[in-house]
Amino acid sequence: MSDRDYAIREAIASAHRAALVSGHKRSLVRIWKRKGDGIFTAEEAKVGWSCDSRYPLLGLYVWEQFESVNLPSWALPFSHERFSAEGMPEWYDIKL
Repeated sequence: MSDRDYAIREAIASAHRAALVSGHKRSLVRIWKRKGDGIFTAEEAKVGWSCDSRYPLLGLYVWEQFESVNLPSWALPFSHERFSAEGMPEWYDIKL
């Protein structure tokens, strides 16, 4: 992927910054590639990544998310994977 105007680098840096400010250790990114590209060998998978495999990316989607890691599960958006109504205070008016 070409990044002559630095737009991709700026988007990735912005997502990383939002993650760090929110207390997260990683940022959010989705990468598209051709099926079968980038398959790791058993040895590479064992250590967790591949430094030998280079393949073209078809697309990249990255976004900022400012959301404290210390939020209780009931204070997260309903669509969040960690959302739960358990432990919700009685005063909190939930509107589904």
